[in-house]
Amino acid sequence: MALRLGDYVVRGEMDNRHGYATVGWLELRGSGEFLRVELTGDLSEDLKGKRIRFECSKSGYKSLEQKSASEGAFPDRYVGATATMTADHRVKVFDCPIGEFYMRCKMGEPAPTFWRRCLYLEWYGNCGRVLVELPDASVWIVEGEGEEERMHRLPDIEEGPEEVANWEGEDGASEIEIVEVERVDDEKTRVTRTRVSKGDEQSEGLGESEDLYSLFSDEFKEMIGVSDGKADGGFREEVTQMEEVWEGKANGDSLRDLIGQRPDFEALSEAEAENVLKIAVGKMGLLNIAYHVCEHMTPREACRYLWERLGDCQVHHQMEGGSWFCHFSTADGCPRCAEVMEREELDFESQKENTDED
Repeated sequence: MALRLGDYVVRGEMDNRHGYATVGWLELRGSGEFLRVELTGDLSEDLKGKRIRFECSKSGYKSLEQKSASEGAFPDRYVGATATMTADHRVKVFDCPIGEFYMRCKMGEPAPTFWRRCLYLEWYGNCGRVLVELPDASVWIVEGEGEEERMHRLPDIEEGPEEVANWEGEDGASEIEIVEVERVDDEKTRVTRTRVSKGDEQSEGLGESEDLYSLFSDEFKEMIGVSDGKADGGFREEVTQMEEVWEGKANGDSLRDLIGQRPDFEALSEAEAENVLKIAVGKMGLLNIAYHVCEHMTPREACRYLWERLGDCQVHHQMEGGSWFCHFSTADGCPRCAEVMEREELDFESQKENTDED
């Protein structure tokens, strides 16, 4: 089951301009805080190599829910691997509350629906599968920095209303059909149709409950010290466990035990190597372990570095579901990164000497 944040997001940003990494932030409604996103991997093809900013609070469609995160308990940082992260999805929306829409469908007078762009952000990491779906969001491509920053908005989909037909199931029960259109590439489009009958009114998301932890299994809640959606004061215990890790008293496993044995890199294509890397990074994310790939390494090289240079590093299951994160980076063993750092240090020393002379 996915952790769905779409109904809570007000605005955010994703930046994929610097190597094989996507970083950004999300602002949740009612929280007053920004959630940090640090992912390994690129955005999907339509956004790859770009920086995007999005805003979803201006849509006038009443079918789009807006929930407050003020009573929830959301992690303040997300690490892991990118999955599908695109602005090319299309969804149908309607200009009335969901309950009213369903009742009108039962009466045989369904409200008209409209195709609109849907920003679809999906990744796997410390919270398992995370999904941010933002129908009818305003999306901008951001270029430049600071005072030279320029924003170009992606055009809206200007399609008129579409009448809804065939709302009676085979047994006469009312059904709602959810249609999702996803562009696979320039020539192919994938259409997914889901029918929801009267007996399936409860949505897959949080529904009427504002309890974030209802999304997780009882075993996971027990592991992170959560009961009935509320923390039980396990923070002190977490600190004690982390002190044992820092002091070398906690027993750990090798990173290789977590991600599996070394693949045959010579037999893997570039796409296969990238897939192997993302699966490994997703597993690492479950233990709050982030993997940063510098701008000088390809996904294949980063995959090989992970197994050959970091495979013997210790990881600790005590970090799972906690507040602390462990970071590994290819920059620590990259000769070109070392050269860049050396040049920056020399430039800094030179500027410092010139300042002292003045």
